[in-house]
Amino acid sequence: MFVDKWTAKEAAEAVPDKSEAWIRANLAFATGDHWQRGVAWIGPMLADGSEGYTTMLDNVERTFVPQNAIGEIVDRHVAGVIGENPQKHLELKRPLPPDAEPTSDEATLLAEAGALLSNWWGSQQGVVTRNGRISRTSPHEVFQEAARAMLLTRRGPLRLVIPARLLTVTEDGRSEVDFSGQGIAGVLAKIHLQHPSPTQATVATDPDSMDQAGAYTYQTEEKQAAAEICFVDETGKTVIRLVKADVTQAVDYALALDGRLTMHEMERPLFVDETKRRLQKSLNLARTSESRNIVDGGFLERLYFNTQMPGTWSDDSSAAGGQAFTPAKVNLGPNTANFLQGLPIYDANGQITGYTTPSAVFREPTPADVFVDTAADLYTALLHEANQLHVLAQRGSGQSASGEFIVQARADFETSLRQTKSAIDAALTWCFGAVLSLAAAVAGQPGRFDALKISGTAVINSGPLSIGEREAIISAYDKNLISQETAVRMLGVENVSAELERIEGEVAQKLSRLKTQAEIMEILGRAAVALPAAVQTVQDGEISDATIRGDFVPDGGN
Repeated sequence: MFVDKWTAKEAAEAVPDKSEAWIRANLAFATGDHWQRGVAWIGPMLADGSEGYTTMLDNVERTFVPQNAIGEIVDRHVAGVIGENPQKHLELKRPLPPDAEPTSDEATLLAEAGALLSNWWGSQQGVVTRNGRISRTSPHEVFQEAARAMLLTRRGPLRLVIPARLLTVTEDGRSEVDFSGQGIAGVLAKIHLQHPSPTQATVATDPDSMDQAGAYTYQTEEKQAAAEICFVDETGKTVIRLVKADVTQAVDYALALDGRLTMHEMERPLFVDETKRRLQKSLNLARTSESRNIVDGGFLERLYFNTQMPGTWSDDSSAAGGQAFTPAKVNLGPNTANFLQGLPIYDANGQITGYTTPSAVFREPTPADVFVDTAADLYTALLHEANQLHVLAQRGSGQSASGEFIVQARADFETSLRQTKSAIDAALTWCFGAVLSLAAAVAGQPGRFDALKISGTAVINSGPLSIGEREAIISAYDKNLISQETAVRMLGVENVSAELERIEGEVAQKLSRLKTQAEIMEILGRAAVALPAAVQTVQDGEISDATIRGDFVPDGGN
């Protein structure tokens, strides 16, 4: 194996891009840190290192107003592709002949595996780390965190782990995992699904052999570099190897996991790319400028020219002319009046010869329209880059857009979700199969579920439809542009086949009622035509009224 001689250092070197600035920027944006020590600010600044640079940077930071659009589009994408509980599928690996059923033992095994997976998925067997704090959560939420990381860094690592405190030490000093006798359900309760940071874990592929190996790097309590490496050896067993520092001698655990690793890595093309980062920075600049505008130009300003301020004069021998002026407060607001006069004009002898003509200029508050419009345009551009323009209609800002446009925008969103869905489906399939195989192996029943083919499927939910979207879908169906099945699916029905069956049943009932009504109307119509003629015949004495009554009784009264 290409990992046979890996040390902890070499395992760490296998983790790609962990030192790249764009990864740090993306992770910071998504968690709400848009300042990033000033690195993410693209507004005007003094030259770095110049006098006043630090003071200006501090002033900008105090008034910095971000809008976390990157966090929003990432969360919406995650909710759309893994917000719903995924579906699991279990079947036999062996092909069944047409109309054949699994044996009783196989049916029991399928039911057992399904129940175990459902209980484990609904438990708190997930582990996530947020802001340096480890939390227990559901495996579903771990998948959401891993999907979020994949959108930000291209990669979303996942790892099955049994807590170290549950390891036992053998007589020769080796650690091992042994839960024999506890049953598979008991072992499953000890297995956790973890989402390691993309900067400390990966699944590497050897370009020569195409073999894969997982690497999870960490530091021991003694601050010593360590790594967990997992790979499948020549015998088909999964080996979990623990290495420390530069030591190649390692502790190995070999388990029969049907060729699966205990680590997996979801991958897709980078979602938050340089374009989205630049748009986010520009959006933050627009929001900050809007806030600064409130301070710098958002208030009424009054400028007085050639005007003597209100105040009083008093004798003061030290002042020019022996008079000192003490200004008074200018009263502003409702029910106030201020009387201002021009400044005195003095001649060479200090005598007042006249007064200047006073004037006042009022500057209205500067409107924030330019900043609001700029921010709205940048936000729309970010939604466009993320294939999420349908959000504008949901928020009422896309009312002018046609229903067809919004439907197309949602279709673009769902297309982008499918690219992520394929990676999540592969991870779900790995997770469901690996956790059962690991539990069976640790419980002393290796290979118990090897006869089963287990897979998982994420359920796409692009969010609630707007009224315009619903009308456009119904209109397209009425015009025979889309099928009934497509229309039902686009309207957000989860179980499309069941809904179509209900629709078909209701249509059959309506047709039956219409048929009955038509038959009744036909009978009444015949009666309306025949009865007057029959009455006239009776009146003419040609037949009796009893005979007429018999003609209108089923089977002639027989």
